Amino acid sequence: MTNYWEELTRLGESGFLLPLGLLLWFWLVFARCFRASFIWAAAFGFAVLAVVASKIAFLGWGIGIPSLNFTGFSGHTMLAAALFPALAYSMSKPEYPRLRAAAVLGAFVLAFLIAVSRVTLDAHSVSEVIAGFLLGAAAALALIGFAPLGGRAVLPVWVVLVAVALSGALSIGHRVPSHQIIVTMALKLSGHEHPYRRAPWLLHPDAPLALRDLEAVRVSTLPAPGVNARTLDVVLGVPA
Repeated sequence: MTNYWEELTRLGESGFLLPLGLLLWFWLVFARCFRASFIWAAAFGFAVLAVVASKIAFLGWGIGIPSLNFTGFSGHTMLAAALFPALAYSMSKPEYPRLRAAAVLGAFVLAFLIAVSRVTLDAHSVSEVIAGFLLGAAAALALIGFAPLGGRAVLPVWVVLVAVALSGALSIGHRVPSHQIIVTMALKLSGHEHPYRRAPWLLHPDAPLALRDLEAVRVSTLPAPGVNARTLDVVLGVPA
């Protein structure tokens, strides 16, 4: 079952989905749907920036919501919830509204499953995938609700299939180090030598970063509710 979730979660990787988001924008410009292209660029661009900003805020300064175990939007979930429904909408014809609605709904279901995979694989908390899903869905619904597409603006299925094949082939074995890039940005901006980590931060959200190492947390006499020493070891990858 773990392998199934691992394969499913790869559908939300930035190296696979970001090129598809760019493809959709290029197509809208090519089809002279300038209003739709602007709405998509603004909505999707804002969602991407929100994800990056939230991650930098936590990794660099420890900004988050400890009570919700929230350290930033889930990027996989946001991308999936934004792109799959937007592509499904763009590829379906307005003459068949029920088919278009079914395609969009199916795309949201796929995005939901990717969100579940992030929690199942312990990559994100429930609050982070919910926030990521809502953020991505808002970007998709901005295009669907405010930029009706029809006629020549309908994105050919074969174009998407070719793009998916190429993007998938290029991303196999060559994952974009997006997390490492964000960590580097956070450290550069904050001036810290090490990024904030979830488990020590949950135990002591107000402690200085210098005290948030493994040994300091282990000898602490004030553990946070629901977080014990073994939970911390699991999160940090310390063998039993």
